[in-house]
Amino acid sequence: MPLRHPSGLLDGRVNEIEPDGKGKLWIGTADHGLLLFHPPGGAAEQLDHPARSTGKYPFINKIFTASDGKIWVAPGMGGLCKLTPQGDAFQRQCYMEGLFIVDFLEGPDGKLWCAAMNYGLLKFDIETEKYELISMENRLMRNSITGMKMDQLGRIWFTSHFCEAGPLHLPGAGIQQRRGMDGRLGFD
Repeated sequence: MPLRHPSGLLDGRVNEIEPDGKGKLWIGTADHGLLLFHPPGGAAEQLDHPARSTGKYPFINKIFTASDGKIWVAPGMGGLCKLTPQGDAFQRQCYMEGLFIVDFLEGPDGKLWCAAMNYGLLKFDIETEKYELISMENRLMRNSITGMKMDQLGRIWFTSHFCEAGPLHLPGAGIQQRRGMDGRLGFD
């Protein structure tokens, strides 16, 4: 069944699909922003998000559903947004110019980890809505984090384009840290 956008058939690139747990799908596109797809009728509604309202970024890169059911979105280089309680729009929770989030993960501590191609890692506290930036300025050897996975022991593993030694893992989780030739911390 073809996906219908409010203006007709959807064309362009779909970057992400996330089920909402209620039979609908969130769809992040490169051209039409964020859509909520209703499979039975084949229709999609376009939702507003802060980056889209500026007219700058119709691009949705990642969508994530946290364990509490909240939907999080990374709109292009528009920071981090979450669905409003009314479910009709997204509100920005964190913005840094050029922040390009490529992956989400909820850690064992309930924090939302965001991998960013250009900033490193963003550790976001969902309760307090405060964040910690982990980057080359404080603990990482590179700012380009491309993905994350959590293993069965609750350790979070990070990948980077520039990590010749393999994946990095979460600091402070009983993992040995090492200092690189440039003096920056990496993780063994």
